[in-house]
Amino acid sequence: MKNSATQNTNIEAVRLPMLATLFGAYGVVIDKFKEFFILGSIYAVILAVVYIICGMEALCGNPLYREGHFCSDSLALFALVHIVNFLVLCMFMRVWYQAISVDKFKITKYIFIPGRAELKIIGVSLFYVLALGVALLAAYLLYVRVPNPNWKIELAYFTAVAWGLLVPLVALRFLCWYAFAAGDEKLPPFKIVWKKTAGNWFLIMSGIVLVLIIGLALSLAMFRNYVTTDNFNRIYVVFAGEYLTQMVSLFMNACFMSYCYLQKKFLFDERTENGKSGN
Repeated sequence: MKNSATQNTNIEAVRLPMLATLFGAYGVVIDKFKEFFILGSIYAVILAVVYIICGMEALCGNPLYREGHFCSDSLALFALVHIVNFLVLCMFMRVWYQAISVDKFKITKYIFIPGRAELKIIGVSLFYVLALGVALLAAYLLYVRVPNPNWKIELAYFTAVAWGLLVPLVALRFLCWYAFAAGDEKLPPFKIVWKKTAGNWFLIMSGIVLVLIIGLALSLAMFRNYVTTDNFNRIYVVFAGEYLTQMVSLFMNACFMSYCYLQKKFLFDERTENGKSGN
């Protein structure tokens, strides 16, 4: 699929609306809560079954639960389960994008069938993994460095390391790529996105940090409940706990995808360019 937005010759900077950038994603999820609950429940059940069968459920963090239940310590199984989890999340991102980008969304068998959109989402994710890898490498080089008496070499070294640490933060300006990928559309060129997001870096970063903080708070609340509880003598209790865990994960995934969707809309929708959508 192609999108006319990628063909737009106007590559002037776009002023992003502050309130919509910071809080709009949650409004999208609330407006489409029925679709989220149905889709989230479908994928949450799938993930809950996978995690429980493989002994990787959230309750395994409780020492009392581990004593009487199957909890795997296999690194290979851990990697396999999380690969499956990532692939299911990619499918959810694609389906959720369809749900929020069309007026009337219908659930069909294609919500279970991956396609090119998932491959594009994986490709964008690898871009961010690479950006994070550059930062980790820079941090490692800073940790193992040996002071050099030549101040010019020291300055050059610190400059290179500093730029490496900033790479993931700079990469946040390209989050709209996730929306294009989920819609199986052609990704806009690096140059166009860079110019359109000029002057919006702090706002973009603030929005994604807010998503991360809410996700971390919900995850910690769930984890603390599982660590302290002793009511897990029935399989339905275990399944319900894992279902809720996966729903929290999918909720944050929906918020993130909605955030990327709004980034795409603000940057490439001609009706909202240059701040015409308002704050």
